[in-house]
Amino acid sequence: MQTEAFTSKPDNGTGTAKVPAIPRQYEPKCESDEKLRAFIDEKELLRRLPVSRRTIHNWRRAGKIPSIVIGRRVLFCWDNVATALRRLERGGLQ
Repeated sequence: MQTEAFTSKPDNGTGTAKVPAIPRQYEPKCESDEKLRAFIDEKELLRRLPVSRRTIHNWRRAGKIPSIVIGRRVLFCWDNVATALRRLERGGLQ
């Protein structure tokens, strides 16, 4: 695939530059709503699991359940948490 060098050219003396269009392959792709809903916060995780907030914190620190930290916010992917809990159930992690 050939790429063109980026050069800004004034448009008819107006002082604005024409920017080439972004190729389709580089356009941002949005995830489906279903995948975005798979990420839940700590409150929702507490609603789904019969454990305390401290237990969730301890499991996160020990690496027993996966989490994503964005700034001060902690998110969990429910599918990954459920899989991790099934491993614990079978005695996979100690």
